[in-house]
Amino acid sequence: MEESLNNRLEELEVKIAFQEQMIETLNETVISQAEEIKYLKSAVTLLSKKFKQLDLDNNIETESTPPPHY
Repeated sequence: MEESLNNRLEELEVKIAFQEQMIETLNETVISQAEEIKYLKSAVTLLSKKFKQLDLDNNIETESTPPPHY
């Protein structure tokens, strides 16, 4: 009976150790993805600003340049 309890206890300890390792791995993955999301958000913001500036530049040129048929 005592050996059975020891075996069960050992199995539980092994499972807990595996779960702790898995939680640590998942935590590292979440941290990595959060950093990547932060980078991608800043890249999207920068690209959005550049597109808006290009649109403004294009509108300024269109308004100041007469059409070719004039």
